[in-house]
Amino acid sequence: MQENKSVWYNGMLYGAYLGVSMIILSLIYSSLKVENSSLTNFLTISLLIVWIVLGTRKYRANLGGFVSYSGALGAGVVITLFAGVLAAFFSYIFLTVIEPDTIANSIVEFENNLIENGDDEETIATSLKMYKKFATPTFFAIFAFLGNLLMGFLVSLITSLFLKRKNPNPFANVGDEQIIDSEIK
Repeated sequence: MQENKSVWYNGMLYGAYLGVSMIILSLIYSSLKVENSSLTNFLTISLLIVWIVLGTRKYRANLGGFVSYSGALGAGVVITLFAGVLAAFFSYIFLTVIEPDTIANSIVEFENNLIENGDDEETIATSLKMYKKFATPTFFAIFAFLGNLLMGFLVSLITSLFLKRKNPNPFANVGDEQIIDSEIK
């Protein structure tokens, strides 16, 4: 069976692995009632790094063991693009079906934080009105997608530095017609 060398195929496959891993981790956090902390952030970013590195290495292997910095960066971004779609879909389902009280709880928590900060009544009312406008499952799903894409881009910027491998053949990326044209001139 011939390997599919497409960055899109590879990104979809490893994006699915990353997305499903992040969904499982989110469900574990939710079931254990774990609050957002430096440990949860570390585990989430570790998953991101692992799947981007594995996916980019597989993409590089499919290309014969060589990939440019931009190719590695693109592979990482495509992986997180597909993982972001899964994260957004899961976020929406989670907030509408699994834990619909999450948004209401976040509004109460936001209000309590404003009160603890010593904000006046008018500021609290204005802030709550604005927060409630954006505290919807759709907004959280969009934020999950964009946040995932941004973090994946930043991680890919760094991992691509280590995963790029230049092909020693100077004519590897030149089409045959370009070689023939240069010999004629």
